[in-house]
This record gives sequence, C-alpha cells and structure tokens, in this order.
Amino acid sequence: MIVFTVHEPPDAPVDRVDRADVLKFIGDRFSPTAAGFAPFWLLANRIWLGFAMYLAACAVIALAVLAFGLGPRWVPLLLGALNLIVGFEAASLQRMTLERRGWRTLGTVSGRNVEECERRFLEGWINEQRMTTGSSSAPSPASPFSAMADGNASGRLGKAPGRGWMPWPVRR
Repeated sequence: MIVFTVHEPPDAPVDRVDRADVLKFIGDRFSPTAAGFAPFWLLANRIWLGFAMYLAACAVIALAVLAFGLGPRWVPLLLGALNLIVGFEAASLQRMTLERRGWRTLGTVSGRNVEECERRFLEGWINEQRMTTGSSSAPSPASPFSAMADGNASGRLGKAPGRGWMPWPVRR
C-alpha cells in the first residue's frame, strides 16, 4: 500500500472538475531519484531552501572531514549518506515547499498505485464540492454530471452496482 497526501493550489479554479485537475498527489515513500541525484532533484522540483541546506550540509561534511583528519575516502561515504537522507525525506520536502507556497492539504489516501489513490480520493471529494455551471443553474443534458436531469434531486450521480461512483453513464 502506498499513502499519498493530496494538495490544492491557492488559486484553484472554482469549478470542481477543474479543481480536480490541479490537485497534486505526493506519495509518502522513498525516492530513488532524489537519493541518486539529490542536488539536481532539489533544483528540478524547485525546492530552493532544501537545495541551500544541501549545499550547507556538503560544506559542513567537507569541513568535518578536514577538522577530524579523516581521509578523503570518507567524503563520498558521508555525501552518499546525505543523499539517502534526501531520498527518504523527499516527500516531506515537497510537502513543506507546497505549504510555504500557500497550497492546502486536503487529505490523505492509500492504495496500490497512483491511479487507485486518485480514484478513491476523487470518489468522495468531488461529490462534496459545489457544482458550478456556466450560464444556467441546471446542468445541461449533454453534461456527464447531469444527474439532476434524470430525476436525482440531490445533484449527485448514482452508483452502479459494485462499481463505485463514475462521472460517465453506466452501460450494461
């Protein structure tokens, strides 16, 4: 099982479908890319404070090796340990960066893969959001969210037996 946190940008669209498109899912797991290429991963993900801290930690490691009179063979070992720390904390670094930029954490979800987590989260979340339409207060019959036109006064789509919530018509 993988656990993901779900984040929404501060300037999210009003429409619930558009809002669902801009959500960001961050997996709480080890990142081999961040561990193998820590400084490049930090820069690619625009984690500037983390990159500055990484450079400061590299300088401290180099100074500690010189101060304690350790041989040069210790530098790659200690830098490798630093990269492993970045790999294990990659998701936390991403979450902290998003939080500093004003993103809201909407919740957490778990599943076997990203697709399952997205589906499970959106099943419950999208029904809780207000439905907005362009010019009229009722959804158009061509809209996939036209449950009200079918007599469902709550404005929610029904569930197909054993298939969960789906934003498209169920074919039997």
